[in-house]
Amino acid sequence: MAHLGTIGTKAQSASASSVAITLTAGAPVGSTVLVGIAWESAAGSVPTISAVTDTGGNSYSTTPDVSANAGTTVAVAVLRARVTTALNIGDSITVTITGGTRGRWAMQADAFDDVDASSPLDKTATSTPGSSASLSSGVTSATVQAHELVYCVFGFGSGRTVTVPVGWTGGAKVETSGGSGDRALQVIHKYVNATGTQEGTLTLSSASTYAGAIETLKFTPAEPPAARISQVKLLAPQPGDALLAKVSQVRFTVPQAVLGEVRVSQVRLKAPAKAGQPPYSGIKAARDGNLWDATIQTPEST
Repeated sequence: MAHLGTIGTKAQSASASSVAITLTAGAPVGSTVLVGIAWESAAGSVPTISAVTDTGGNSYSTTPDVSANAGTTVAVAVLRARVTTALNIGDSITVTITGGTRGRWAMQADAFDDVDASSPLDKTATSTPGSSASLSSGVTSATVQAHELVYCVFGFGSGRTVTVPVGWTGGAKVETSGGSGDRALQVIHKYVNATGTQEGTLTLSSASTYAGAIETLKFTPAEPPAARISQVKLLAPQPGDALLAKVSQVRFTVPQAVLGEVRVSQVRLKAPAKAGQPPYSGIKAARDGNLWDATIQTPEST
């Protein structure tokens, strides 16, 4: 599972109906881009999004995965696209709204390489309780599968210090700087590996009216790679000369459907002994829960 990183941010401090994020990092084919946005909300609603485009021509829904509005103060939304044409540094993602302009925009785009390609969106929730220094995204219903990405956005008044909770990842807040009416956006995310309800939280240095939104996205964890052990040298010093070297928790598995030998090659076991003494051999093989004596075979001299 991998967050490829924040690939771009934008703080728009003047009224606009269309704002672009210039990317500072790319997003490869097969990744998923999530765009979190916070607007000032003098209009008292989440703005209607008429278009979301990027340089590569990737397809975004104009209906947010999740959105929330807190009175006439702030609104937030999350947009999503599956990358079919790679995005590069210097490319842009542009969001356009209808029905007028918004005076402040704070935007952040993140790329993830492990979100399911087909119907990844699982659960959402929102929270707009008024003013507080302890923010909540709202609580989702139980997720349908164990492995999911949890992504939260919070919009609030600018000029506040943010504390991201333990267990979550979040970069610097995105904040406008136009004066009165400035807004800030904080994005946080985490991965979970058990089903259950989800809630994101955030702590501000002082209370603010805020809007919070959360979504969970399904992903399939990759199979762990096979562990390979090669060219290992184990030295067993004479008793009393050094501490005992122990190698444990190494497992060789042979599928039951396959008959044949297990071969361990290029492994050297060296058990020194005094002149005239045979080397120490304390090797055991485990089989069916029992330990059996094993021997070291050395090539016959020629």
